[in-house]
Amino acid sequence: MNRPILDHFLQRAAEVAEVADLVQSGDPNGRSIFTLQPLREGAAPVIVSTWKGSDAQEIEYGVPFCEAESLDGPVEVDLEIVDDYVDTAIDGRLWVAFGLDRGLLGIISSTGVESRVTTYDGLRSLIPLPGWKKRAKKRRYLPYLS
Repeated sequence: MNRPILDHFLQRAAEVAEVADLVQSGDPNGRSIFTLQPLREGAAPVIVSTWKGSDAQEIEYGVPFCEAESLDGPVEVDLEIVDDYVDTAIDGRLWVAFGLDRGLLGIISSTGVESRVTTYDGLRSLIPLPGWKKRAKKRRYLPYLS
């Protein structure tokens, strides 16, 4: 199976081997999971998943309330996405806020522009909670290097 996205991710992991480990695992459904696990406590991991017998690949941050992004576009675009995920985690440019069955993921681009993604999970998330983002528990992830 031709997997240039996974190959690129593995190459990026090799580049930062002094500050992060590459951990490979799997599940009974035929999914292979490759995690760039930082050695520094409080830094965010990056995960790429592949499936046996399929070209499907996904990438995500190993943080709560982060949903996986499918890598199914043109290869050049997907390679840029992999670089963005890895660089953001290495530089410590992400944070999360937790509320009642809801979360907010904040990502700061290399140019300083912040994007936010809100995720809801569970029946209690259907109840409106004005101001939950202000009261939420927040966590900023550290860079891989101190």
